[in-house]
Amino acid sequence: MSTPEAAHPYRRWAGPLAVTPTVFVVVFAILPTVVIARRVGSIGAVSKILANPSVREALWFSLWQSLLSAIVCLALSLPITWVLSRFEFRGRKLVRALVTIPFLLPTVVVGVAFLAMLPDRLDYTPIAIILAHAYFNVAVIVRVVGARWESISTNLVPAAQTLGASPLQASTTITLAILRRSILTATSLVAVFSFTSFGVVRMLGGPSRSTIETEIYSRAVLIGDLDGAVVLAVLQVIFLIAVGIIVLRGESVAPGRTGHVVVDRRTLRAPRQRMIVGAIVAVTATWTVAPWWAAVSRSIGGWGFIGEPAFRSALSVSLRTALACAVFAGVLGTCSALATNYGGAWLRLISRLTALPLTISAVVIGFGFLITFDQAPFDLRSSWIITPLAHSLIAIPLATIVVSQAHEQFRVT
Repeated sequence: MSTPEAAHPYRRWAGPLAVTPTVFVVVFAILPTVVIARRVGSIGAVSKILANPSVREALWFSLWQSLLSAIVCLALSLPITWVLSRFEFRGRKLVRALVTIPFLLPTVVVGVAFLAMLPDRLDYTPIAIILAHAYFNVAVIVRVVGARWESISTNLVPAAQTLGASPLQASTTITLAILRRSILTATSLVAVFSFTSFGVVRMLGGPSRSTIETEIYSRAVLIGDLDGAVVLAVLQVIFLIAVGIIVLRGESVAPGRTGHVVVDRRTLRAPRQRMIVGAIVAVTATWTVAPWWAAVSRSIGGWGFIGEPAFRSALSVSLRTALACAVFAGVLGTCSALATNYGGAWLRLISRLTALPLTISAVVIGFGFLITFDQAPFDLRSSWIITPLAHSLIAIPLATIVVSQAHEQFRVT
């Protein structure tokens, strides 16, 4: 049994553990965002930017493609989520890992894979962008909705049917009602990720498709409209924080503090069940592997590039950045998780604070770094460390959740 929180011998370390991740997020996430906000100027500047036809078009495209991406992702993900949550079968962990892989890959790589897979007539179209976003975020639905689905007793629906409810009525009034909150949360997260997508839109949208994210980049880097980029960045941050508040509203339990959840899954026995589950797994596996098969097929004959100095230099930079990011995120995420688990209610706010960078897009974070840390002694623009620092802001919330959940499982065993 776990030790009561009030008497835990490590409780006194919760405060000191929370200091470093808090300072890191404040300095590298909140401070740059404040600096961006202070440069907006006036309401007139906001109105001027919003009156621009290209900005309005980018805003409209960002909204409808993110909503449609979330709906398509939910439709594609629910069948495999049902299979992984309700049934125990050989190869289940492999399938679960397979659907998680796309979420861990760079968006640019996903864009290249879809360019290799899709017919030429779908290149640089909204359909390509939406399919790539749905592919990229399947793991979000599987993880968030699946965790809740696993905790639902498999006897609830049969019990309702014995009382006269049809299978559809039982599933709607019981299963769907219980999953409603997790489905809303997961779908909202997918919409946010699609709204702030940069690599996929740049790769698959072409020059004719622009979102707020790509518009910020274009104005800040390509055409030198810093004021316009600032205004769009602030508007995007406000929108994403508002969505984040809606998603987190009513969530009274911090990540990783869900207690000991009893997982209820059935073993496949009936032939019909085996056929349905097999078909869903086969379709999902094909959908997951197809882009990479197409990319590998198209890459034959181009592997000679790996012997060139440019490739070795790029690989060295990537490995150095990844290692530094892993160290920052691993250490700070562990400190945040332990502070959250050992501390009282006020320290559980640390998990919310470290999750704040998820509501700020990658382009805005990079833009904030460029205009905040641009003077000595904190001029980081020419330093290699600026890239892993920015990546760490996004990785720390994920590390916090993983370590916190692992720690909770250890405490209840």
